[in-house]
Amino acid sequence: MTPDPAIDAELWAAVGRLPDKQRGAIALRYLADLPYADVAVVLGCSEAAARQNVRAGLAGLRQEVVR
Repeated sequence: MTPDPAIDAELWAAVGRLPDKQRGAIALRYLADLPYADVAVVLGCSEAAARQNVRAGLAGLRQEVVR
């Protein structure tokens, strides 16, 4: 399946509108493929907070992109 540049642009724009911690958590978890423990270290928070930031970021993306 060939990626659709318009969808990619929309998704990245939505990621850019997330709050800083959520955007960072999403990028570290899915782009850098880091485990939650490492995401927590980079963000300077607990692992539970890193997980929550990823969950909240994904929820925000779902609301914005899947309208």
